[in-house]
Amino acid sequence: MTKQSYIRRPLFLFCLSFFSAAVLAADVSTRIKLPCVIFSAAISAALLFTCRAAGKRRLSLLAALLITSGIAGGIAHQYLTCDRRLAEADRLDGTSAEITATVKEVRYSSSYFGYYTVDIHNGSDVPDICVSLGVPDGSFTVGDVIGGVVTFESLQGSSSFTESTYFLSDGVLICAESEKMDFKSSSSSFSLESFFGKLNRRLTSRIVTSSNGGELASAVLLGRRDLLNDSVKRDFSRTGISHLLAVSGIHLSLAVAALEPLLGKLRIKGRARALILCICVLFCMAITGFSKSVMRAGSMHILRYIGSLLGKRSDGLTSLGFATVMIILIDPFSVYDTGFILSVLASYACIIYARYTNNRRPAGNRLKAMLRGAFDTVKLTLLITGLTLPVMWKVFGSISLISPLTNVVFIPAVSAFLYLSLIYIILCGIPALNVILAPLLSKSEALILTAAQKISLLPHITVSLHGTLIGIFCVLVFITLAIATFYYKKHRARAVLSTALCTVCLSACLVIGYISASYGAELDYVTKGKSEGFSIRCGNSYVLIDASDGSSGFSRELMYAAENEGATELSALILTHMHRKHISSVASLTDNIIVRKVFLPEAESEGDIEIFESLCALLERRGIKYSVYSRRGDEISHGGIGFQHLGYTMLSRSTHPVVAFELTVGGKRFAYFGSSFGENVSLDDIVHGADTVFLGAHPPVRKKQIEIKTDGMVILSQLANEKELLSVSANGGTVQLAQDGSYHVEEYRILN
Repeated sequence: MTKQSYIRRPLFLFCLSFFSAAVLAADVSTRIKLPCVIFSAAISAALLFTCRAAGKRRLSLLAALLITSGIAGGIAHQYLTCDRRLAEADRLDGTSAEITATVKEVRYSSSYFGYYTVDIHNGSDVPDICVSLGVPDGSFTVGDVIGGVVTFESLQGSSSFTESTYFLSDGVLICAESEKMDFKSSSSSFSLESFFGKLNRRLTSRIVTSSNGGELASAVLLGRRDLLNDSVKRDFSRTGISHLLAVSGIHLSLAVAALEPLLGKLRIKGRARALILCICVLFCMAITGFSKSVMRAGSMHILRYIGSLLGKRSDGLTSLGFATVMIILIDPFSVYDTGFILSVLASYACIIYARYTNNRRPAGNRLKAMLRGAFDTVKLTLLITGLTLPVMWKVFGSISLISPLTNVVFIPAVSAFLYLSLIYIILCGIPALNVILAPLLSKSEALILTAAQKISLLPHITVSLHGTLIGIFCVLVFITLAIATFYYKKHRARAVLSTALCTVCLSACLVIGYISASYGAELDYVTKGKSEGFSIRCGNSYVLIDASDGSSGFSRELMYAAENEGATELSALILTHMHRKHISSVASLTDNIIVRKVFLPEAESEGDIEIFESLCALLERRGIKYSVYSRRGDEISHGGIGFQHLGYTMLSRSTHPVVAFELTVGGKRFAYFGSSFGENVSLDDIVHGADTVFLGAHPPVRKKQIEIKTDGMVILSQLANEKELLSVSANGGTVQLAQDGSYHVEEYRILN
């Protein structure tokens, strides 16, 4: 790309400075954001000076001046709008208020609970904001007006899950919980949003009902990713093809690519053709809910069609920059949308790569064309991976090592499946055709999902990006690639060498981190209320020990703790006892992360038998290995971790067993005791020689005075001594109080 080509794209450079400054400053304080406005304006002024020095074109200078002012003003508006609205919402944290709200989206619903996105209006001392509402009623639908008393919780609350990343991109500023919400009325006002929402749901129902499946078809065609099982999302993520699950630029481009030749065959040309294509793109954007990635792709197509109407040839980079900035200005919270950022970077990589391959000689035959296409897919995937590395490092913490290869196979397969889904949704109303199309769609979907599942079960196909200097080199790879794409033709050797050097350094950090981790061990104590557990790393094996009441929320906390230490899969899950809720929590955990083996305690009561059999059936259906151990002295050794249950202790006042066990990790010995353990058992022999003793809060609740003497460290959970019946004497160590907070877990780490 020559210097002259820079001058022809001042708009893209200005938009690039706006996008970069907005994303980088999204999560910093207002005090830092305001200087960023000045900095971005300075960058724009410098670019303006460059354009002026290179070529004195009055129109270009005027456009650049307007864009410079727009960038500074737009960034200031975006920054201050986000901060002001978030500050208003954060002031509600912990307060209760009576509200009236309209259901905007149903995120989850069941017979006993529902999660909704609602718009609050007519609230008592509550501003009109968008809220994530959880309520024990799953019967509400989009458009329902509901009312009741809610308790607010800030997005910056106590969860290890990054809620702001998930919610802010949809304009949700705060969470709320309610014991009861009353139905008041259904919104009767007509809006295009509700119309297209109903149309989307109707078409989705048509696909799912008629094809006896259709979840993948609904996701790639209508954007209904919420219908997919978590295990499907996990499989596609591990294989590096998760971008194919969401309606994005590639899906919209495929639809447009099919429509354009069809209009050509109908002899519709010129302005009429461009106008029809604009309407179709707007329809696709509306029916998929105006997701940011689809808006980005749709806006670029519309700009291209408008250019053809005006007799102008559009420029891909300029269209990308303009579409990106317009989306951010319309919705300032777009900078929190990870999918949108990845879409912009991937689109930039595609445009740049296309410029380098446009003038190539055509392939001699079909075989060479297929091989060239496969090789192009690999190279493009590597380029996209390099340009998205900082986002993957910050948000996801891992990357797939096999994505360049899996994209070669799955992109054509999903593209063909998309066309089949489109044909099906148009023709499935004809019974004679539906007999053929429905089985074809169902079997095609099953084939794609099965292939993704089989590949995702391969060991070590993903690599963690947690580690020393990895983040720095992720950013350096991104910077060198971004510079290399500009100077590739003029300074090819220098660009390739610098990018390769940063990539080698990043790979070296990953390898060194993996090797060094194999010699260490870590143990994290995770507590939430009266649920507790351990996330353990021994070498490169990760094991979870669940001593909770079986809630899915706590199993996710354990999983997040393991992922924060670099786990991309779990070597084992050990259950210390069984609640009925463990059936759903184990299912949820194995849906979200690969679990190689599960250790189940032997059923020792009538209440355990049904739960035990259900868990065994669940694991057998999913092909997960499991072993059964006795809670009367059996020892488990797995991945360098030793585990021994300290007995099935029952108290006369409770049907719940007391939980206690010993751990050996990295040559150190740990002991955990539930709340009432020790009332009828002497602890002196057990705690003697333990490096750390964990005194938990898991029920039954303590009723008697207990004295414990230890020479090691004692970690006392916040609720373990709520009645002050516990006397701890740690002569040679310390006593620490574990901070128990909802959704933000304090982890106590013992390093080897």
